Amino acid sequence: MSDDAMTKAAFFGGAAVVLMWIRSRKQSGGGKKAASASCNVSAFGGEARGDGKDTAEFKYFTYPSLPKWTAKHKSAMSKRVTPEVWARFKDTKTKNGYTFHNAIQTGVETPHLGVGITAGDEESWEVFKDVMYPIIKDWHDWDPYTNDHKSDLDFSKIKFSAAQSALFNKYVASTRIRAARNVSGFTLPAGASAKDRLGVEAVLSKAFGGFQGDLKGTYYKLGGLNDKQRTFLRSNGFLFQKPKTTNLLTNAGAARSWPDGRGIFHNDSRTVLCWVNEEDHCRIISMSTDGNVKSVFERFANLSNELLKVATAQGTEFMVSEKLGFLGTCPSNLGTGLRASVMIKLPFLNQRLAAFEGPPERASTLVPAAEPDTTLGLAQEG
Repeated sequence: MSDDAMTKAAFFGGAAVVLMWIRSRKQSGGGKKAASASCNVSAFGGEARGDGKDTAEFKYFTYPSLPKWTAKHKSAMSKRVTPEVWARFKDTKTKNGYTFHNAIQTGVETPHLGVGITAGDEESWEVFKDVMYPIIKDWHDWDPYTNDHKSDLDFSKIKFSAAQSALFNKYVASTRIRAARNVSGFTLPAGASAKDRLGVEAVLSKAFGGFQGDLKGTYYKLGGLNDKQRTFLRSNGFLFQKPKTTNLLTNAGAARSWPDGRGIFHNDSRTVLCWVNEEDHCRIISMSTDGNVKSVFERFANLSNELLKVATAQGTEFMVSEKLGFLGTCPSNLGTGLRASVMIKLPFLNQRLAAFEGPPERASTLVPAAEPDTTLGLAQEG
């Protein structure tokens, strides 16, 4: 079967809704190659004119005029950046030097993306607010101009009966709940300097070192892995790879200087996982090999609270807004930023393989992953 398939379940108010998601080459529309040292002009009008954040492998583009939108451009950003919006923001940048051109580059050069804009620092959410807010409304069907985000991570409020737990354990092979947390005072991966990237890693690795009890574990520098460690992390689904050129992160500049300043933490019981400096400063993940959603969420909430507690002791705090909730790189992960997924056992699926033949939009059921989920979080929503 040529299509990549994934079965996910999202949980809201204690109820499970199975989301069937097909990601195919036909649907993705391909994607352009990332800006590189040998690519000084893009197919959509971008020019590499020199940016202080450039590396040997990646150049940020400047667009002399409104980018050349095509039928392949699917993002909310491409629909919202009109000639009027372009004229207003084309010379705008944050105090850290993250420009409007930087923010839209991934959506211009990777046309199949759904969101198409990134924040390079905390200030991006204010400086580019009148572009970000309409995109947030398009993506989340929630208007930040007229609403304030409200979060409640109190796991004690979840209703999950013994009967529900037994039913979930019958059909669910694994459960994961994840979210992003970013450290205030540092630039985000799409706009990070080498100094800030290493600074974030230092704050987080020190925080991990302060974990006790169920959260106590081991931190690995991504660039310092030996073959044994790499095999162990990959076999457990803990390893993340350098993003592909069709990924949100590459054309946003978030994969520069890979793998410097990146790392992986897991606790001793392998039920907690943290990724450092991938899409966001820290991807926090709680997981289990059963369907006990409440237990996984409780661990997730404890992880989030403990990380904040230890970080605060170092004189830092999370990026958070009363208006938007937790802030990060992509508008798709604002608010609580929480995503939940399960791997579901479908023992008789092989009896219906014919249902998968033909165009992907005709498929009504999906095949669960046969291997450990080594791409958790790399299916970017942006």
